Formats: sequence, structure tokens, C-alpha cells
Amino acid sequence: MNYKTLEQKIIKSYTEGTNLVDAESLAAEFLAAQIQISEEVKEESIRHRMLKADLKEKAAAVLYNAATAGDKKPSDSILQALVDKDPGVKEAYQVHVVSEERANELERLYNIFRESHIYYRAIGKGRFD
Repeated sequence: MNYKTLEQKIIKSYTEGTNLVDAESLAAEFLAAQIQISEEVKEESIRHRMLKADLKEKAAAVLYNAATAGDKKPSDSILQALVDKDPGVKEAYQVHVVSEERANELERLYNIFRESHIYYRAIGKGRFD
């Protein structure tokens, strides 16, 4: 389903108005979009959690290697700097952030579709207040 098309339908609805028949159809379209995007939300949420675990694992490995490399344990600030500078940790963090933003975007779309479904369903039933 093309989410941009649904956005255009919302814009058309408030610029040109919506009749009862079109409102019922739009309510159904937004319900279908909710069903479809809910699966995407679930998949991205799982992906996001897995990437977060991967990030923690990479950071822990860097910490462990640095802490056990010498006779003296480096200070916490030095250990954190080593983690922050590690290329593998940086890459994992970037991928994690992108996934988090995608999950948030999908959640926002889901909420928009839910509100749109409720709005058009109310219009379709003749409730205008």
C-alpha cells in the first residue's frame, strides 16, 4: 500500500470535502492500512531490539578487551572513550539509530491511520459533531 496516496486522500478530503459514501470507503482504506502497517511495526520493532542487543554486545566486547589488556584496569572514562571510538560500535550504533527512527515513523503512521479511520467512520455514519 502506498502511504503517500493515503496522505493525498486526506488532503483532498479537507480541501474538497467528503461525502458519506466516500467517507465509508476511506474508513475502510485506513483500516486496511492499519492492518498492513501493524505487521511492519512488529517486524521493525523486532529488528530494532536485535540491533540494540548487537550494539550492547559489541560495546561489551570492546570494554572487556580494554579492561583485560593490561595489568591495570583503565579508568571508566578511558573505557567509555574506547567504546565510543570503536568503528564496529559506531557502525552498530548508526544502524540502531536508523532502525529506531524507522520504528518511530511506522508507529506515527499507524496512529495517523487509526485516527483517520475513526474520523471517516464517524463521517460515514453521519456523525459530524
